[in-house]
Amino acid sequence: MWKEISNNRELINSDEAKKQFELLWLRQSRLVILLGDIARQAARPDGWVLLRTAGQLIRQHEAEEKMMLNELYGHKTLKGLILATGLFDITEEPTHKGGIRLLYRSKLDGLVQEASLKQKILLREFSQP
Repeated sequence: MWKEISNNRELINSDEAKKQFELLWLRQSRLVILLGDIARQAARPDGWVLLRTAGQLIRQHEAEEKMMLNELYGHKTLKGLILATGLFDITEEPTHKGGIRLLYRSKLDGLVQEASLKQKILLREFSQP
């Protein structure tokens, strides 16, 4: 029994356990939950949201957390925070002026959308004579 307790203590104090705890805390933070809500509610028809739009909405609703991004979450940018969660996809899109804009989407929403598109393609292929 003491050996089991000792093993559990070692596991809890391990670097991996600390990383997992930090990731769990990050994923349940108000800012990440808000990013998920924005991804669902402000998405374009293709499922992507401009990161700039998310930043503006966060400044409106959670200005203090946005200002303390580095202190609270250990990331200097929303992009860094989004990547750290592992919950979102990020992509770049060229602008008509030659610049680049960042977009993000929920990985789960992206998987659902891709499956739906594949299903439509298959249905089209099988419905043709």
